[in-house]
Amino acid sequence: MYRILSSLVLGAMLVAVPVTADEAAEKAFQNAVKMTTARQGFMQLQSQQTAAMAAAAAGKAEITAEVVAAAQNLVNLSLMLPDVFGEGSGLDVIDFTRAVPELWVNVDERDNLIKRLAGQANRLLVTAESGNAAEFQNAFKQLTGTCKKCHETFRAKTAPRDM
Repeated sequence: MYRILSSLVLGAMLVAVPVTADEAAEKAFQNAVKMTTARQGFMQLQSQQTAAMAAAAAGKAEITAEVVAAAQNLVNLSLMLPDVFGEGSGLDVIDFTRAVPELWVNVDERDNLIKRLAGQANRLLVTAESGNAAEFQNAFKQLTGTCKKCHETFRAKTAPRDM
């Protein structure tokens, strides 16, 4: 009787384990999808802040309170970047994002670009608050250069497949 019961329990476990593993894999995948969607939204927030400053950075508009607020928002967002792209973010296990796997391999370069961006965002804020248009334009150019460098290094032209 014990042997039959043991066989039944073992058989049930063998059947249940793959289902459990599949469920865990699906849950991990859905979590990665959510994190990717959040990261993409985060990057859109950064883009909106730079867009709000673009006219002033091109010398076509004054540095207004809205420009200063956008610079402050960009500082705040830049401080979150390490968590957005950090190890364990789940983003390195999916293939429908434009973020390339190198982002989680070449962590030194990634982290250096993130630190550079945070410093440049701070400088941009200081120059916006000072109202010095020439310094603001230069700081904006440096910051967007770092954005471009990061995108060239860690962002594919297109996603391998859609979500």
